[in-house]
Amino acid sequence: MKIANKKQDYLSLFLVFGTALILLVHYFRDNTQSSGVISYILDSAPNFITTFCLPTVFIVQKEKIGKVSHRISDVTWFIICTILSLLIVLAWEFRQLGANEYVFDINDIIASFVGAILFLFCYPIIRRLLGQHNS
Repeated sequence: MKIANKKQDYLSLFLVFGTALILLVHYFRDNTQSSGVISYILDSAPNFITTFCLPTVFIVQKEKIGKVSHRISDVTWFIICTILSLLIVLAWEFRQLGANEYVFDINDIIASFVGAILFLFCYPIIRRLLGQHNS
């Protein structure tokens, strides 16, 4: 059984890089005093990074969903994965409305949309990495 291939390793690396970047942002947020633009960026960066990197988790699963994978074009699958990731992050953000220990922030929602839109623009690059030239 083949778990991954060289092409999927690129996307896995992308996800690991995103996770490391989120940890780095949290470190700087917790250990530095910042204000202005830097504080704004550090506060919304985790949402941006998550919606920019999370779709890669789902993209590599297309072959594993079996019967429907051949009926979904690569670009449609790419869009579905991006929207699914955006919905997950937005659900988490809206869940914070009722939780006292978390802060609901409209800037996080905006950052989530920007990350998802930017990821959609990366489709040609990711398609090339995966070797999908016919879709």
